[in-house]
Amino acid sequence: MCKVIIFLLMSVCVWMANGINTEYVLEKEYHVVRTGQTLWQIADQHMSKQDRTKDIRVFIDIIRDANHIKGNQYIMPGDCLEIPLYKELKK
Repeated sequence: MCKVIIFLLMSVCVWMANGINTEYVLEKEYHVVRTGQTLWQIADQHMSKQDRTKDIRVFIDIIRDANHIKGNQYIMPGDCLEIPLYKELKK
């Protein structure tokens, strides 16, 4: 029983260490906002092109930060948004 617990603890430590050392390369895309689009829809459209997060709310915050969008500030049709895409650097 003790060997099983030690093995599980070591496995978790190795798994966690792999995530800590993950490196990303930043690629940028640009998106022109169309009438009726929301940040949620835009993030959803680009979500699969990045590797950094699987939580759309986090990705929306990344887009907000890149475009200096504060709080509930509106995006307008014709706005050009920078979409930062963090892709995992393969070693």
